[in-house]
Amino acid sequence: EGIVVQDNSGQVLFGSRNPRQNTQVDNALVSQFAAIEVLANSGTVSFGEATVINAQGNPGGGAGVDIRNNTGLVNFVDMQIDSLGGTAFFGLNNNLIRSQDGQILAQDDTAVDIEESGIDMTLRRVDSTDAPDHGIRLVETNKDQGRRFVVRPTATNTFPSGQGGLITGAKGDGVPNLDAAGILLVNAGRVEIREMTLDDNEYGVLIVNTESYLDGTGNVIDINDGDEQRFFMQYSRIDNSDIRGVDSTDLVNLELEFSTFDNNGDDAAFGWDTIASQFTVALDDIDRVDQYDQADRPFYVRIESNQITSNQHDAIRILSLPGARGASILTEIFSNTITVNDLTDPTNAPADDARPTLDDGFYMDWEGPARVRFDLNQMDMRAIAGQMPFVFDNDSTEDLTEMSIQSNRMDVTNLGVNPGAIAVDIIGGFDIDNPSRFFEVSANTLNVSGATPTGMFFSLQPGTNSRAERAYFN
Repeated sequence: EGIVVQDNSGQVLFGSRNPRQNTQVDNALVSQFAAIEVLANSGTVSFGEATVINAQGNPGGGAGVDIRNNTGLVNFVDMQIDSLGGTAFFGLNNNLIRSQDGQILAQDDTAVDIEESGIDMTLRRVDSTDAPDHGIRLVETNKDQGRRFVVRPTATNTFPSGQGGLITGAKGDGVPNLDAAGILLVNAGRVEIREMTLDDNEYGVLIVNTESYLDGTGNVIDINDGDEQRFFMQYSRIDNSDIRGVDSTDLVNLELEFSTFDNNGDDAAFGWDTIASQFTVALDDIDRVDQYDQADRPFYVRIESNQITSNQHDAIRILSLPGARGASILTEIFSNTITVNDLTDPTNAPADDARPTLDDGFYMDWEGPARVRFDLNQMDMRAIAGQMPFVFDNDSTEDLTEMSIQSNRMDVTNLGVNPGAIAVDIIGGFDIDNPSRFFEVSANTLNVSGATPTGMFFSLQPGTNSRAERAYFN
């Protein structure tokens, strides 16, 4: 062991004063114990700069940094943690872990693994290669005292440079569960990654939350918008994931920008959508609403300015399951370039997919108030038959769907029977004739080949007012 800080009630400072000093542990003797341990302290433990080189071992904990059972603050102003065959940075049952900057590198193991701890962490780079489970793992870190984790290499981002780190080879048993992902987030709070590359992992990013409109005592949860759980990704790449590129369940805010997705879902049996967001709960169950703008806690999905290439199934899929009946959502899909090649179909189709053998650009199946904006996208669909750029269903008889489909180019080059480019099936209220012209179908270019193609198909309630204009059909 290099440094152990345990059972202290006062401040313990390592080079934290001005100017900062570096505290370095170089594991030249190949110790199999943690380089830095911070255990069961009620006072603040702070490092100005911490450097760990060649950390190894300590299974079930951290080889580089191991932080457990602290009721006081554990703080890193800056850090450089390198591990080989052991978790680089580990935290369990802590009040608050904070970092202002740092780099964490793990070879053959997890880079960051934090559970049941408040977090307020900013890092400039995280790398993990060939972990047996996860590159980054954050579980139950959505705490009042801290719920923020950020990987941000530069203040101004311009392109997917990979400067935020590489996570590759995080593999488990190969079936859909929580055992492996490049990034695993379970009630993790608010997570942002920028300029990262996630390549050839079981999942790229896997998010599983347990949201509710009631707390443990049965009272309605009152939460600020800025505290809702969120995943934000910008200027990054997710490629060659076995199952999905991004898979989220009950995430309130999902935002993906200026990123590249290629060949995700490449497992022949379980490979599936590139981006999937599913919901099992409605967060406005006390006061039932039937329009998006009435909702107190709506869901939000924004996918903007990305390049998405899907070879296996849908590029983007959004789904409400029975427990989410009545949930409100705003979906914004802007300025993406989406190519769907339909090279293979998985042998294990999810039971909740109404179109298991058809590979679509955007497929949304909802049952509740929905505001959908699908604008300025370039869609290239290449399949033998049955593939569509835009498919939307709302099975609720009570709720309003507001929709904008504007200024998209949709090329469908199916060779066989082709259902068309746009399919909308709505049982309840529908608005694409808003006086502000905010919701309308207009200025789309649709090039549809194949047998018996249909440009746009709408199934609506009798008497619905709608308008479609300035469309070019070929």
